[in-house]
Amino acid sequence: MGNSISKHIKKRSNISERNKVLIRFLIITLLSGICGGLLSVAVGRTEEELTALGNFLEKAFVSASYILLPAIGLVLLAISFFFYTRRKKQVTALSGDDSDYEEVKNTSHAIDRTLCLISFNNVISSLLYGFCVLGLHNENSAFRTLALCFSYLFTILCCVFLQRKVIDLQKEMNPEKNGDVLSFHFEKEWIASCDELEKMIIYQAAYKAYIAIQYSCAVLFCITVLLGIWFPIGILPLLIIGVIWLISTITYMRHSMKLSYKNETAEDIAR
Repeated sequence: MGNSISKHIKKRSNISERNKVLIRFLIITLLSGICGGLLSVAVGRTEEELTALGNFLEKAFVSASYILLPAIGLVLLAISFFFYTRRKKQVTALSGDDSDYEEVKNTSHAIDRTLCLISFNNVISSLLYGFCVLGLHNENSAFRTLALCFSYLFTILCCVFLQRKVIDLQKEMNPEKNGDVLSFHFEKEWIASCDELEKMIIYQAAYKAYIAIQYSCAVLFCITVLLGIWFPIGILPLLIIGVIWLISTITYMRHSMKLSYKNETAEDIAR
């Protein structure tokens, strides 16, 4: 009798919680629709001003990127190289004793931060190069175009080789690690050489990245649709966002099901 009552109370509690979630979802959807409608009205009344502002910002970004691409790329490269030389000295100074545990941990974290800075430089330089490309059809100087391409390639190649050097420091601290950054199989070889805890960290970080991509694509989709009201951007931006969204979703679901089926097969064999 007591178990029946507790199950009934638990069931009602679950239904009540589901109703709360449903009501919360409907309220958020309604408020989002109202905000979208008000924003559309505001956009319609200020379309000319927003279009002029957008054109100005586009020209400003494109013009500034010609200077920012080499400047930011070289500055970040110099900072990354400085950090690399410091990390190299720290790794060389390690004795390998258990008493150096805190020093090893701090050095490892510092190496990770150096890798983050190099990756940041890679992304920012690519973004600025993309801005520059948008203005190439108005650029009649062949020298400036070649200088732009050289600056970008130089930055990217330096990032790759500097990243390789920093990864070598990690391999020096952890001799069991395998993989060369210049190899097409680096990620596979590196993960294969990680222990279970390191793999778990990588997998959790990858899942966080997947969730971030899902939310980012949804937000960027909404922003792009709104921008389409102000500017004749065409379908290409939406198509790019949609492709990234689809690839991340399908890849995650495919591998999730594949691993799930593999585990079920292993359990069946074990039985």
